Amino acid sequence: MPCCPVLRQRAPAARLLAEPDTLGGYMKPVTLHIDGMSCGHCLNAVNTALGGVAGVAITSVAIGRAEVQLPESGPTSDDLVTAVESAGFSVTLVEGAG
Repeated sequence: MPCCPVLRQRAPAARLLAEPDTLGGYMKPVTLHIDGMSCGHCLNAVNTALGGVAGVAITSVAIGRAEVQLPESGPTSDDLVTAVESAGFSVTLVEGAG
């Protein structure tokens, strides 16, 4: 049996990662604690899921954790949680963590 949900289900189609807000708009740091990640496939699945949320700047993705920047307007932290959960992982949100 595969080690992670990524290998058990198909990940969403990849999109290009969003560029940071270059117009001087405020970007809010958000940290996601992610359960169920154990390998490179998991990292790729979470990165792909977060990259599919338009306007989000991904700071880092590591086993068990992802850090992103949310623009002042646009996607919400709920959109991030939904994206990662749809990739097959459990998520705990920590807003404002840098």
